[in-house]
Order: sequence, then C-alpha cells, then structure tokens
Amino acid sequence: MKYSKKAGSFSATYRLVLMAVLVAFLLLLAFTPLGFALRIGPVSITFLCIPVIVAACMLGPGAGAVLGGIFGLLSMYQAFSGMDPFGAALVQAQPVYTVLVCLIPRILCGFLAGLCYKLLMKVKCPVPVSAGISGFVCSITNTLFFCGSIAFLFNHVPFAGGKVGALIVAAGLTNGIPEAIAAVILGSAICTALHTFMKKR
Repeated sequence: MKYSKKAGSFSATYRLVLMAVLVAFLLLLAFTPLGFALRIGPVSITFLCIPVIVAACMLGPGAGAVLGGIFGLLSMYQAFSGMDPFGAALVQAQPVYTVLVCLIPRILCGFLAGLCYKLLMKVKCPVPVSAGISGFVCSITNTLFFCGSIAFLFNHVPFAGGKVGALIVAAGLTNGIPEAIAAVILGSAICTALHTFMKKR
C-alpha cells in the first residue's frame, strides 16, 4: 500500500481496503448500541457519520458520497424493517418520501465533506483543522437536510402524541450540536492519525 506525498493520494489497494473497513465499521455502528450514544425524542445522537467523514477526507468526495449512500441504505432498512419506530411511521405515511429522506441527505453530507476537505487541503490548511471542519460540514448537512426534509414532507404525520414536523425540528436542534461536536473531534483525530501513519509508511 503506497502513499504519494506529492499527490496526497493512496494506492488503489489501500483505497479498497479502507473502504471495506469503513463499511464494516458502519455496519457495526448501525446494528449495535455503539452507534447511538443517546436517544432524545424520536432521533438518536449517532456516530454513524464518522465513517462517512473518514471516507470523505481520506478518499475524496466520491467515496464520501458512497459511504453516505450506504449510511442511507442502512437507515432505510431500519425504517422499512420496523427496527426504528420513527422510521416505520414515516414508511406507513409515505414510503417513497422515506426513501428520499434516508438517502439524499446522507449522500450529500459525504460528498460535501469530501469537497470541503479537498478545498481546505489545496490552500494548505493543516490536516486536523481540515478534517475537523469537514466533519462539522458532514454532521450539520446531515442534520439540516434530514430533519428539514422530514419536517417539510411529513409535517402532517402524527407521532408520539404530536406532529412529526415539530418533533423532528426539536430533536434536530437538541441532537445536532452534540453530534457536530463528536464529528469534529473524532473525525479530526481519526483522519489525522491515518494521514500521519500513511506518510510514515
């Protein structure tokens, strides 16, 4: 596995291995309590954005979008299988909109995080700072578009004694800040460690 210092890129083998590891980590987070630090209202404070951030920063916007898409597919599975009661309520109300809500924000957050990191590295911003800012962009993009699209498309749907729109906005405001902080800290630490390790190799 080779790292090109001049180009700042990884070999094809390394990219495949890292993608596989990140997908496995994403699956682990999605199907175990490790992925959810705290549930407040209908939405959990989740670490599922972290593998997306690492892929986006280390492998580029395309890889970030792919990991984000897998994140979205996992959310879709939880909603359609009934594992997530809130997601199941959205499916019953409008399954097509549920698919869009699960996929588009997650794909977009991975792509934008990768684009942000790429631009910051071009202006020679330090890796920890670039990764931290990109992690923030990923987390906030996911929160804003996910919660915003649910509030817009499902505002009329009743859930837990209230309307989905009001509940999801409240949950987004409550959970969004801790998620963004976790994304900045963990995303920066992991990406910096990977970057340093590969430069040494």
